Amino acid sequence: MYYLPIFIIVMSNVAYHLSAKSVPKEMDSLFFLSLLYLVAGCVSFAIFILKPESGLSNVHAQIRYINWVPFLFAFGIIGLELGNILMYRVGWNMSVGSLVANILLGIALIAIGYFLYKESISMKQMAGIAFCMIGLVLINRS
Repeated sequence: MYYLPIFIIVMSNVAYHLSAKSVPKEMDSLFFLSLLYLVAGCVSFAIFILKPESGLSNVHAQIRYINWVPFLFAFGIIGLELGNILMYRVGWNMSVGSLVANILLGIALIAIGYFLYKESISMKQMAGIAFCMIGLVLINRS
């Protein structure tokens, strides 16, 4: 069970990037995202309702937990989706674009973890950051 979430993330990301690269160029990106989230919202809500411990009666109970988080999360997801679609539309290769974005994301999250959540950074992590930066330079030299 420990590796199941990682497996789900990897498989979902593969499906995600294959889909993002395959969005018809003629389709407006924001229309695509609207359709995507309409479908995703319906599927998510249906699964929530069908879960034995949830059901329709639990919707009211869940409403009281709403705070700012889903709204910020929504902006983050929309930016992520739009950025990936545009990344492929302007010509990034799947093998490089996602890697560059994820390396930069990892470096940003290390800094956020350090400054915002007071997480420690080891010398090994510092070395890893340096190697990532070197890798970015090497990857982007064609």
